[in-house]
Amino acid sequence: MKELVREYVRIYGHNEWGVSTYDGNIGLINNYILPTIGETPLSKINNHFMEKYYASLLKMPAVKSTRNMNEDKMITAAIVHQIHKVLRSCFRQAVKWEMMDKNPAIDATLPKYKAEEREIWTAEMLMQAIDACENKWLKVAFHLAFAATVRIGELLGLTWDCVDVSEEAIAENRAYNHVRTNFFLVWQLNPLCQRKTREKINAVGFLDTRPRLSLSADIRANRFLL
Repeated sequence: MKELVREYVRIYGHNEWGVSTYDGNIGLINNYILPTIGETPLSKINNHFMEKYYASLLKMPAVKSTRNMNEDKMITAAIVHQIHKVLRSCFRQAVKWEMMDKNPAIDATLPKYKAEEREIWTAEMLMQAIDACENKWLKVAFHLAFAATVRIGELLGLTWDCVDVSEEAIAENRAYNHVRTNFFLVWQLNPLCQRKTREKINAVGFLDTRPRLSLSADIRANRFLL
C-alpha cells in the first residue's frame, strides 16, 4: 500500500492537485493513511477492509494541527470522508495501472455526517479588516483573496512573473495568474467573474464603476490593490 500511495502522489498528485489540495491531501496521507494501513498488501484491501478501516478511524484521536488545537479531539466523520476521497482516487489510479482489479473504496459504506455551513465574510467585514490592517502587502492579499477567490496557499505561491496583465490581456478583457509549480493554473478572471466581483466591490464603495475598464486594468493601475 505504501508504495502505491507514494507513486500516486508522485505521478498523479504533482500533476493534478493545487497548492491547498496538495497540502491537505499530504496531511491526510501522512497522518491517517500511511501510519494505519501503509503496510497492508494491496491483495488484502477489499470493500470489507475499507469499511472496517473507516469505522476504526472514528475511534482514533485526531492529529493536532493549526485547525485542531484540541489534543483530545477524535477523528470526525468529516475527516473520514476526506480520507475516503483521497483513497478512492488513489485506488482508481491503481486499477488504471493494473495494480488492482477493482476499486475497493467505491462501494464502501461511510459514516454519516452533516456538513457544516462555512461562515463567509461579507464585503462589509472585509472592509473592516482592511481598514484595521496596517501592512500594505497584507492588504494586497486581502484584495486578491476577495476579488479573485484565491486560497492562502495560492496567494503565498504567487509572484509577479506568474501574473499576466499585459496590454493584450487587458484589451481582451482577461487576466491570468498561476502559481509557479509544475502542476496547475490557479484562476482566470473572465468577464462574468469580473462583473460579479465589480458588483460586490461597488456595493461597499470599494471600486468605482467604469464599464470601459476591466478588472485587469484596475489591477494594472494598482487602484484596486494598494
